[in-house]
Order: sequence, then C-alpha cells, then structure tokens
Amino acid sequence: MVEDIANQGGAAAYINRSKIIKRCPTCTKDYKKQHIKVVEEQTGSALVHITCGECKQAVIAFLGQTNFGVGLLGLVTDLTLEDTKRLHHRDSFSENDLLSCIEIIQNEQLNILFTLR
Repeated sequence: MVEDIANQGGAAAYINRSKIIKRCPTCTKDYKKQHIKVVEEQTGSALVHITCGECKQAVIAFLGQTNFGVGLLGLVTDLTLEDTKRLHHRDSFSENDLLSCIEIIQNEQLNILFTLR
C-alpha cells in the first residue's frame, strides 16, 4: 500500500521533519510533499519513490535505521511509482538465470545476426 507523505507517521514523518530527501539530484529543485510516496514501511526501514515536480526525474530511496542514525540509499531511475510497486516484491534472478543469459549472448547464431559488416 502506497502512502502519501503528508499527514503520515513513521518514515513519512521522519522525512518530513528531517528534510533528508530535500531536492532533485537532476534539476536541484526542492521536492514537494505530494511527490514523495512511501511504497513500503517496515520497522526501522522504508522504501520511498519520489518524482520531481519540475523535471519529472524519479528517485527510489531506501531509508533504514543504523547504529549511527538513519542511512539513506538513493537511486535515480526511470521507474514510475506503479513500476516500483509492481517490481518491489518480485523474486530476484538466480545464478542459473544469469548463466542462461550468457549462453544466449554467446550463441554463435545470435552473434551472426548482430555482427556489423
């Protein structure tokens, strides 16, 4: 369940008070509260999606409590809020999935199709 940052407790309240996520890394405009959405919150951590109201650049941020305070890991992305919600709980790919991809890429027949002449 996605929560709007306005009038919320927990991570939303912390973000609101601390200004830890203040401005867009692309255009440096300040974020507006209505563009910051808490995608998921658990005890001591939260996943947040932010879309800049000016340049429309998105950021996914993970906030978590550490022994030294609060840690923040942010990632500039092209994922929309809906993409983030949809992909958040998907299983990650396995080593076997990666090896299968490598085999496909190394396939000589496939390489012939993409070889520039």
